[in-house]
Amino acid sequence: MAPRHIYCALLLTASCASPVEQNLEHTRGAPLTESAPRAAQDPTRPILVPLTDHHKHLPSPAAARLMVERARKELERLGVKHKGSGTEGTQPITAEQLVAELDAAGTRQAVVLSSAFLFGDPDLGPFENEYEMVRAENDRTVQQTRRFPDRLVPFCSFNPRKTYALAELDRCAASLQVRGLKLHFYSSALDLLASDHVEKVRQIFRAANERQLGIVVHVQGSLNTYGREHAEAFLDSILRVANNIPVQIAHLWGGGAFSDSALAVYAAAVSRGDPRTKNLYFDVADIARWLARFGQQRTVAERIRQIGLKRILWGSDMSPPNPPARESWAIFQRTVPLTIEELRTIATNTAPYLR
Repeated sequence: MAPRHIYCALLLTASCASPVEQNLEHTRGAPLTESAPRAAQDPTRPILVPLTDHHKHLPSPAAARLMVERARKELERLGVKHKGSGTEGTQPITAEQLVAELDAAGTRQAVVLSSAFLFGDPDLGPFENEYEMVRAENDRTVQQTRRFPDRLVPFCSFNPRKTYALAELDRCAASLQVRGLKLHFYSSALDLLASDHVEKVRQIFRAANERQLGIVVHVQGSLNTYGREHAEAFLDSILRVANNIPVQIAHLWGGGAFSDSALAVYAAAVSRGDPRTKNLYFDVADIARWLARFGQQRTVAERIRQIGLKRILWGSDMSPPNPPARESWAIFQRTVPLTIEELRTIATNTAPYLR
């Protein structure tokens, strides 16, 4: 992967915008795959508004700083020189700010994924009193969402490899009464091909299944090695122990740079009726950026159709540094070549954990 693409993916600065994104300044909110000005002039065409955003964050100041640090470390690892501070756009977000963003997009509710997993990231730590910091971030996420309980739905998070993981899962389910968990395999340095790592994750998925907690999972565990064998391991070793809860794969293929080899495994399993995938869903948060850069728009549209539109969930990810929800929806519509009916289905889908 080219260093500039990694740089853009990690920091998501305005200067990294693709030609598709740069052309959106005067066409935000157009709901069609045809040109936005033409769509805006046609009052007979329906305006699509996503009902639910299934992938948002409300990081605390401490978590926002860790996001910046993680991006900086990745740039160093890749040998990319960055002249700025590395903080462009990344900042703490409050519930009031998020609700204002949803209002601007016309979106009814959002799933708020805790960023507590960052405090268990071995590349950022170790932290003194790590578990207390994880608890505090999960508590803040829930407290923020309670300001707008009819609009914001909280999910806890943590590193599933940590000794406190099961205890925090129990606390989140019993005391915080969240709807689900956010797991981030990359920030957890989790290798799906390592048996000890897999067993730790199986314990969490099994416990979530028992407590009826949905799971949103960033499956990609490495920026450089994520593909077919990792997707197969996820289906075979982990997903099979969570048969009764919705599991949402983040960023369609699982996160990071576009991996058709991973996405093809998931799509094939769903399309052939593999029982392991009966409750498997996919959000499309922030995928348009990757597709516009690597020219995989048609491939992804076909994979979405292979999976089935009813399993595709809208998500826009955190803003900033990503574009606001309304603009993200416009970018998605103009980047992924789907029909108006297919877009309408995605816009109206709601994950089972919200019903």
